[in-house]
Amino acid sequence: MRTEIFINEQSIDVGSEPIALNYSIADINKIQSRSTDFSRTITVPATSTNQQVFGFATDINSLSAKDQTQLLKARIEVNGIVVMTGLCKVKSIVSDPFGVLSEYKIEIKGGNGDWKESMNELELIDVDLSEGDHAYTKANITASWTNDYTDLYTYPLTNYGYEHIGNDAIKKQFTLNDFYPAVFVKPVFDKIFNDAGYQVISSFTNTNFFKKLIIPFTKEKFSNGSDEDLYLKAYKTSTDGVSFGAPYAGYGYSTSTDLIWEQADQRATDPPYALGTGHYTCKKDIHLKVSSRLFLLDIADTPRVRYSLIKKLNGTSTEVVLKKGIEELSGADEHYVGLDYEGSFENGDEIYVRVAMDTPNIDDGVCRIETDSEFIITPTNKIPFGATIELSKQLPDMTQLEFVQMLKEHFNLYFYTDVNEKKIYIEPHPDFFSNISESVDWSDKLDVSKPPEISYISVAKKTFIYTQKPDSGDVLLEEYEKEKEAIYGEHKVDVKNVFANGEQKVEVKAVSPTIMREDTARGLGNTLIPTLWKDLPEDDNVPDRNIKFNTRMWYYDGENSTEGTNSFKIIDEDGNETSNAEYGAAFTGYTTDGAMQFADVGGELGFYQKYYGLQQKLYDESRILKANFHLTPLDIANLNPRKLIKLGENFYYINKISNYTPGASNTTTVELLLYVGNYVPVTS
Repeated sequence: MRTEIFINEQSIDVGSEPIALNYSIADINKIQSRSTDFSRTITVPATSTNQQVFGFATDINSLSAKDQTQLLKARIEVNGIVVMTGLCKVKSIVSDPFGVLSEYKIEIKGGNGDWKESMNELELIDVDLSEGDHAYTKANITASWTNDYTDLYTYPLTNYGYEHIGNDAIKKQFTLNDFYPAVFVKPVFDKIFNDAGYQVISSFTNTNFFKKLIIPFTKEKFSNGSDEDLYLKAYKTSTDGVSFGAPYAGYGYSTSTDLIWEQADQRATDPPYALGTGHYTCKKDIHLKVSSRLFLLDIADTPRVRYSLIKKLNGTSTEVVLKKGIEELSGADEHYVGLDYEGSFENGDEIYVRVAMDTPNIDDGVCRIETDSEFIITPTNKIPFGATIELSKQLPDMTQLEFVQMLKEHFNLYFYTDVNEKKIYIEPHPDFFSNISESVDWSDKLDVSKPPEISYISVAKKTFIYTQKPDSGDVLLEEYEKEKEAIYGEHKVDVKNVFANGEQKVEVKAVSPTIMREDTARGLGNTLIPTLWKDLPEDDNVPDRNIKFNTRMWYYDGENSTEGTNSFKIIDEDGNETSNAEYGAAFTGYTTDGAMQFADVGGELGFYQKYYGLQQKLYDESRILKANFHLTPLDIANLNPRKLIKLGENFYYINKISNYTPGASNTTTVELLLYVGNYVPVTS
């Protein structure tokens, strides 16, 4: 048989070394590291042909030399039949004792390897969700409650705590600041694979359940990225002053003054503050924290002084007082006063500090503003009301591959990549395999001269623990663990092997569970909503708001006026109450179609029963058959891990194929798992 290797569509010289290939389909003993990848390190001679393909690696002046970071397209053919398609990289070069290049060691990886490599190099926020970008307004927030995955986003009702502002009646309502955008999982998932050049073939990812999954907002800052270049810290290096009545001798003060800051620390190439003006000009719609610290000195006659933070609206003469204070000065001591404000500003708005005389105690009071007074403006990186939200920037900080891995672990997904057709078949383990009617009969390929080995699955652990990533920042999860002496949402199961002992943890490493509870402080006594708290409440049953948590994934059911609903009001950006809104039991665990945790909840099946139960059934009931087969290149070319293998009257899953050597007379070792029938979940 003629074995050929093509690198970037160029045939290379393979030498006389036999090429043995391994195919790891779904190793039953490696739940979380399973794959349908196959790889091999091959040594090829450094012929002139191969040096042309891989570059002249020993020539320091070569511009074509391939290093370990460059991935090349690879294909292995046997008698013209493709038995492996994937990627290749140069692992090392080998020289003879005289320093002459003699060999290349190359690694060829097939199966899922090519798309995994590309996704691992891209961040999740690199996914283009620009069609879901939208203005941060009350109208879009409330309208999103009826959105589905085709709209890309929604604003789910979530209890992050609240801001202690306003009177009791106000602070117990929701404000727009309580709502953060969540992104639907399906469009992100689809776009990742589309960008990698693959079509996803999956029943699971087209179910109503998958279409309703969302990734809620859990980042430290609600922003479109950093605006740190618009930071300002300005100082006074000379004095200013105000007086009442005639100017005080030697000072020439006016009744009021907008402070001039003579020195400024700025980072922008087009700075927002121009020295000598005293005014900071917003370069975009932006959310800012503004503060000023003033040193005031009584020069004469104990004046009373007003000081204010002023915003002048873009393109107008209209001034808005953001914060103000009054200070009664007495004696020669400096008086230290401050102003702080946080809020949204529009492009072109101006911000400045004004000091003026209040009604004085006597006719000629004089105040001096001392050096070292300061004016600081810090972008919060929060998105201001009315500004455009860049949806992709609200996704968690992880790579695209980590996102896919997260879903794989959540739902025990199996992947089969048809590289030639650029298709990926994805299903949860119980649904991954085809019906026995589509099985492939290998009965006549069995090497009967070598008796097969039959063994139990080598599971050494007695107890399997199915769990999610802990979140030490979520006080409700911690309190649950203390009170119940158990991990929220965790599921434990014992194998039937009485000789096994110890535990093995199967963990979804990227996502934490979420406790659902009523929000009685805001009148939602009948509606269970996701609750994320950093601290236990000190008053009114709701603690301060905090939004930074581990990544979560929720099932979003939208508005529902029929199941356990309450009315609630929202305070808009102008402080006005909206009309009452109906909001239902919006998240899983309390709806038909799935608890978002491993344990069963309220009669609903958890992740374990739905997605990992077949795996456990294999541990308890299946056997491993290790046998040798006469496999042809066509058998390997047509290998489909989704199809069962038929031997006599029994059916098997493919577990591993070891050392398939094209053209060799020896047979190939194959590990098969006895098919144990369909899996039917049972509620615990």
